Amino acid sequence: MKRVALLLTLAIAFASCQKDLDFETSTGGNNTGEDTYQPITKGSYWKYKDSAFTGQTTLMTVTGQTKTINGKSYHVISSEATGQPAVEGYFYVNKPVYGVRGEVPGGQGVLDYTHLNDTASVGYTWTDDMGIIAQFPARFTGEIIERGISKVVEGKTYNDVIHTRLELEYELPIFGWTSFGSYEYYIAKNIGIIRIESNVGFAGVGVTTVMNLIEYSIK
Repeated sequence: MKRVALLLTLAIAFASCQKDLDFETSTGGNNTGEDTYQPITKGSYWKYKDSAFTGQTTLMTVTGQTKTINGKSYHVISSEATGQPAVEGYFYVNKPVYGVRGEVPGGQGVLDYTHLNDTASVGYTWTDDMGIIAQFPARFTGEIIERGISKVVEGKTYNDVIHTRLELEYELPIFGWTSFGSYEYYIAKNIGIIRIESNVGFAGVGVTTVMNLIEYSIK
């Protein structure tokens, strides 16, 4: 459960070995210069502090490699949380769309979702079908909430920030499509994700957590 929560709040996928993968070396792919909302140049890194798990930190580093899954190319990220071995995560960067992919632990499904469209206007919405997750149909619905804002995170002011909201929904018998989690993303131009506020729960009972960027380097 802890790893599932990190998958969602970090917007980075903890993936196990998968079939149908093509492995290759990349110099960073597209969007390596300015005007990107997710730098992917080799050696770039971000360190996040998590409010949920006793202040745990997670270091994410671009490896400079890509993997192709079902014809779709992803950039490989090494993710290392406090006290845990490093695992692989996948960023999808195909401007103007940015997203994440990873397997849910226990073979319960695959998360592959968009967290930003950087050309869309406020109010723009989208839906990503997750297929079957934990025996139920699942989907992410997203929306652009704010554009061009400033956001203070851990005492640092970031400009040119886009704020998006994702809702994780399951289709349940009797209830229909029901929200089990809300995620507020703040993404800064030429830096990446700087903050994620999450509220995970059901029927009005939930747990609120925050993931803040505390250190980064863009190569």
